[in-house]
Amino acid sequence: QTALQQALAGTGRYCCEFRILREDGALGWIQDRGHVVERDEAGQPLRMIGSVVDITERKQAEARLRQAASVFTNTQEGILIVDAQKRIVDVNPAFTRITGFEPVDVRGKTPRILGEGLQSDAFYEEMEHQLDASGSWQGELLNRRKGGEAFPVRLSIDVVHDSDGEIVQYVVVFSD
Repeated sequence: QTALQQALAGTGRYCCEFRILREDGALGWIQDRGHVVERDEAGQPLRMIGSVVDITERKQAEARLRQAASVFTNTQEGILIVDAQKRIVDVNPAFTRITGFEPVDVRGKTPRILGEGLQSDAFYEEMEHQLDASGSWQGELLNRRKGGEAFPVRLSIDVVHDSDGEIVQYVVVFSD
């Protein structure tokens, strides 16, 4: 009501989002928008048009994204997000804590930077073959911390596809 009253007295436009209780007892979200399209000689609103849109699905998607972001940020396992070209696009705080590498140190580089020279090319070829065949890989390998120290990790890689079946990214999760 306050937003509507302010819009009527000022700019003539308003937009609000609020929860509603549906007839079936479920909670939902709506977005209510409107603007004044006609005023009298004194500037008082005479006519307003607007729309009410059910935004429940959008709000639920936003909640899922916040939850996923929280898991990414707060988990104890290191996580790398790798694009379809096999370049690191993001890492979580646990990755930095475990490896010593800051996000800026690894973004745009391949994950092999962490295990350079510690695994054979044949090892990586077999990993790639299994990723192509099944969409995932799990195993143990050696990585290096920023200071050069090698350490063993338990690692899993999952391929993420879009609705057309194209590879969008790889999600790599590991623990020391």
